[in-house]
Amino acid sequence: LRGDPASASPYIASLPEPPETINLWSKEQQVLGEAMLGRNHLSMYKPLVSAITNAAANGCKGKFDAVKQPPPTEQEVFDSFHFILSRLSHMRLIPVADLANAAAPGEATARIMADGKICAIIAKGEVRKGQELLIDYNHRDAITLLASYGFTGGLEHERSMTRLKFDAGPALLRATGSASARYASEGVQLLDEEEAGLHADAFLCARWQQMNEHELALALNYGWDSGTNSKIDPAVQSVLAKAETRGCQALQATCKVAMDVVHEWEDLADRLPGV
Repeated sequence: LRGDPASASPYIASLPEPPETINLWSKEQQVLGEAMLGRNHLSMYKPLVSAITNAAANGCKGKFDAVKQPPPTEQEVFDSFHFILSRLSHMRLIPVADLANAAAPGEATARIMADGKICAIIAKGEVRKGQELLIDYNHRDAITLLASYGFTGGLEHERSMTRLKFDAGPALLRATGSASARYASEGVQLLDEEEAGLHADAFLCARWQQMNEHELALALNYGWDSGTNSKIDPAVQSVLAKAETRGCQALQATCKVAMDVVHEWEDLADRLPGV
């Protein structure tokens, strides 16, 4: 459609070349990428792409004949689909707004708003002269950002690809609320910015994961946060320290599982030519 007199042609003409998203990687890179993603990213969209391809070949054939162009192949639709995904926001392609670059996690200065027929970039605060408006691309690790947008944003140097998951029984859920449920289901990343490698609340949930109802009640009542506290009865300190040790041992086992996954990725990369 580039150069076509249709109303969308100026926008289409302004689009950059497609980024190196996962659909453009070599087969070997795709195998490794999907192993690291933990899902079959490419197959997920195959049924939809096939439906679009069939619709273009059958339902729109007359329009392609009119411009003396063949309908797109399934691979062309697949690549175009991924290009659209790399620019999509609120299920729309929004001119100008889709030029906004990605912010580092937690550092977005703007957001894209879509309300009916109105789309806009809304700044989150005062905008200084020359300041770039950055939006949240909603990716928290390097491989998902690379697969979807063709760049990593340096996240491989700031946070781990693997996520540590731990148990969150009913007692821990009651004591810590939704945080422990999220960490248990989604896992937590190791963060370079944190001295302990984890956010304090995530580390607390990990340490408390093996506590029973009584031990958690003691921990909350005494404001327990590991170490010696002269205001806590030594017997209580001993109970809580032992319970926390069990949690740390469980966290250590979780870390070993995560490292085993990393070693599997490394072994896979060694076996794949050209990776």
